[in-house]
Amino acid sequence: MNRSVYPTKRMALSVYFMIVIAYLIDNASRLRITTGNCRALAALYGNSSTEGSYQYYFELWTDKTGKSTTNVKTNLTTKENLLKALLSKIYNDIPLSKWTDTDRLTLNRKTGAHKAYSHPSTPITENCYATIVPLGDGVAKFSCRPSNSKSRSALPKNANGVEVAFRLDLPQIDEASNKIKRTPINNPEDGTSKFRDTKAKFIKGFGSDNAAFHLQCYTRWINSKHPKINGIWTGPFSIILL
Repeated sequence: MNRSVYPTKRMALSVYFMIVIAYLIDNASRLRITTGNCRALAALYGNSSTEGSYQYYFELWTDKTGKSTTNVKTNLTTKENLLKALLSKIYNDIPLSKWTDTDRLTLNRKTGAHKAYSHPSTPITENCYATIVPLGDGVAKFSCRPSNSKSRSALPKNANGVEVAFRLDLPQIDEASNKIKRTPINNPEDGTSKFRDTKAKFIKGFGSDNAAFHLQCYTRWINSKHPKINGIWTGPFSIILL
């Protein structure tokens, strides 16, 4: 059926009226349709012998003996519009909780309380192991995998992204050993900045000015729509940017 609620073709609209009016009257109690609205609907729809009703003018319009005049067409259009207005009012007055899928299908409406969707509530327990590869110009490629995956980068159940807490430090040379001295990162809040990505494998640029800097980070799986189930931080992981 046409998804615009009311069919645009007159014959199809007549069939729609016939079906939905009978359906509404039969289900009036369940749908909380008032007796007054039911009576108004029945009177406006009428029958072929009720002068002035929709059915009366529809029968004249379909008559092939010359009774379908311009005046008949005008009156029929008026009755169609009145029925549409009354039906719309009835639809809008039906409590959202009373709508069923059968109602929506029969009445050609998307209105009503649809089936409730459950939201994830169990925290993400998988660790987020990151393999980081420097690509040059301060750019790095991240490949993250859950604890139950040995090699493939993939988002675990209920996760829709990765959060990275990182810190950049310029390596210092230890004069005594002549080796690079690094300042370790102790936790995800240890002077870090954060960013997120929606994929388990992604490329991140830290700026060409940060080439040769020491990148240290913690990673975790997240659900951006339901942050209460975000996973635990894993790390630290570190590389020297090129």
